[in-house]
Amino acid sequence: MELAENLRNKYQDHCVVKPLIQYCDENNLEFEMMKETRVINFGLKCFKRVNKYYLFIGKKLVDNDEEVYYWSDLFNLIATAYKILGISYHENLVKAARSFNRVI
Repeated sequence: MELAENLRNKYQDHCVVKPLIQYCDENNLEFEMMKETRVINFGLKCFKRVNKYYLFIGKKLVDNDEEVYYWSDLFNLIATAYKILGISYHENLVKAARSFNRVI
């Protein structure tokens, strides 16, 4: 079973995601943040739900060379989008980097 959800509207007012959406809208670029939920079998009668996140800007998949399964991975994906678009990091993105002990 797979379920895909577009997170753009859900997080459109989030202080870290909003600048990305605004930049894309102002420059006529599509912006989609997707979450795909899969149920995987990892043993005899053992199932687990796994979320995978994708980010599309202008019909191109943003690639950060990692599988994106957790919120900390989604953080990396969002930081990569800021780099690609050349947008200054939002202060909350910098704070999040500190909380995840990550360098952006």
